[in-house]
Amino acid sequence: MGPMMLNMIQTIDILMEFNASLDIPEADGITPRRHFLGCGPRVTAAVTKWIRKRNSEEAPREKKSCDSCGKESASLKNCAKCRVARYCSVDCQRSAWPTHKRTCNPFSHSNTVVLIPHYHAYNNTIPTADLTRRAMGYPSEAEAWSKNKMRGAHAPKKVDKESKSITIKVQVPWNFQGDLEASKKSSGDLLVYTKKRDFACTIRKRDAPAEYDRIAAVVREKGVGGAKAYFAAELESRDRLVVKVTEVLAEQPW
Repeated sequence: MGPMMLNMIQTIDILMEFNASLDIPEADGITPRRHFLGCGPRVTAAVTKWIRKRNSEEAPREKKSCDSCGKESASLKNCAKCRVARYCSVDCQRSAWPTHKRTCNPFSHSNTVVLIPHYHAYNNTIPTADLTRRAMGYPSEAEAWSKNKMRGAHAPKKVDKESKSITIKVQVPWNFQGDLEASKKSSGDLLVYTKKRDFACTIRKRDAPAEYDRIAAVVREKGVGGAKAYFAAELESRDRLVVKVTEVLAEQPW
């Protein structure tokens, strides 16, 4: 579990590639499978990627690469219909369409929820694992303490003039003693943000109770440890966020 505690992603990849077990307990009875969820988003993304691979499973957005040619690129464009598939060029999108159209699931009333972002002040979005590493004297990456992670709620500029396709992370209220049933009963605010934190807000249950319950249920059923999940979304205005809840994306390293 040392590589998990120290955020050593390359070491984790090597160990998992050579079939390291996640179920051998330490002296205190804790197994890596139980422990990794508390080690931050990078560790979680790395381990769950290998768990899926061992089970011959895949998840959308597992890699930042073109869904047609596989090229890794910083300038990928979303499919305009489903907002999940990504391509590096128009040619790749055209060549992939005969196959992709069979599974392309456009945004619709049935597969989305409309949420109302609330921009009240909160301290930061630094992962709890990095706070723990610093408190225990373990090294942590400078990126974890960057300016955008230190700021609180934020709305993108010009969002009321033009909608914005985004990938969001949704976190439900969590019981830090690991009591899942207690967490399920909580109706506290959801925390929502993007990788760059150019959009960060909370979602209050009283603003849209049915929609809150629906997305919270998806996160608790299909998300990472029942606490957080990633979704494709459309920020149509400062006060209107449309989230596609029927397709949970692969765990992201942020």
